[in-house]
Amino acid sequence: MCSAASSSSEEEDSSWLDLDPLFEALHSLDDKVLDESTERAITRQLQCPICRYIMRPPILTCALNHSFCFECYKLIYRCSLCTSEKVDRRNLQLEAQYYKVSLSCKYKENGCDFKARHRDLGKHEKECTHTIKGCPFNYTSLCSWGGTVYKLLDHCADMHHYSYSTQPVTKLCYVNFDLRHHHTRMHMIFAHDCYFRVTLAVDETRRWLRLACYYLGHQNKKIKYIYEVKFLRRNTEHKIICLSQNCQFLANHDLAFGPGSPMIFPVSVLLRLCDENGDLHYVVSITAEKEGNPNMMPSTSK
Repeated sequence: MCSAASSSSEEEDSSWLDLDPLFEALHSLDDKVLDESTERAITRQLQCPICRYIMRPPILTCALNHSFCFECYKLIYRCSLCTSEKVDRRNLQLEAQYYKVSLSCKYKENGCDFKARHRDLGKHEKECTHTIKGCPFNYTSLCSWGGTVYKLLDHCADMHHYSYSTQPVTKLCYVNFDLRHHHTRMHMIFAHDCYFRVTLAVDETRRWLRLACYYLGHQNKKIKYIYEVKFLRRNTEHKIICLSQNCQFLANHDLAFGPGSPMIFPVSVLLRLCDENGDLHYVVSITAEKEGNPNMMPSTSK
C-alpha cells in the first residue's frame, strides 16, 4: 500500500506543471465577480505562512493539510506549523480559489498598483516596469546595483556618467582603438523615454569589431526602434561608413550580446579612421517607428 502511495505521489509530482494550463482554463470559465469582503478572505487564505506572499499553483500541503507556496515547500524538511511530514500533495481546492480573485502584481512592493485576475495578471507581470533589473554595465564594470527602470536613470547619471547620454543622436569615442584590445565596451543612451545600450567588442582574432544597440527595460510590441551607426573620417565630421539595423530587445542585462546579429566591421578599415591618438569616433542615432512600417535595410555610404 505504501508502494502504491509512493508511486501515485511520483506521478502527481511529474504532472504538476502539465496540469496547470488545464486548471487555469477550467477556472477561467468562472467569471463571477466576488464582493470585496469575500476577495479579502480568500486572499488571506492564499498567504503562505512562511514567506507571507500569495501562493500560486502548485500549492502544496503537509500530511495535516497545511498549505505552502512551491518555493517555500522545497526549502522545508517538515511542516513549519505542525512538524508533520511533507506529502507532495496539491491543495486543489485552494488553487481553485486563486483563479477566482483579483490579486496585486507581485511587484507591488516596488510601487506597482496593478490588480487583476490570474490570466491578465500573468501578462502584466511579464512586462511590469517595476521589476528589479541589474545594472546594464554589470558585464564590463561588475556593478552590483539592482533596481527598477525608474531608478536606472539616476544610477547611470551618478555612477556611469562617463558612458551615459540622453540624446537620440550621440557622438561617441572608442578610446585607443588602435591598440585593438580584446575587451567589451558599453554606452547607455536614454532616448524616446526608453533605455538603450550600445555594445562594442573586438573579437579574439583582432580582425573584427562587433557592434549592437539593444533596447532595454520592457518590450513594447507596438513600437520598433532602429539604430544607425556612422563612423567618421579622421579629424572631421564626414561619415565614411553608415549602417542601420533594428534594435533587439535585451531581457538579460548580464549579456554582452543578445538576440539578433550584431553589426560587424573589419578592424583594418576602422584603423584608418582613427585620429592621431588612436581614437575611433562614431555617431549612434536611434529612431522610433510604429508597428507596420517596413524594416530599414542596412545601407552604406561613402
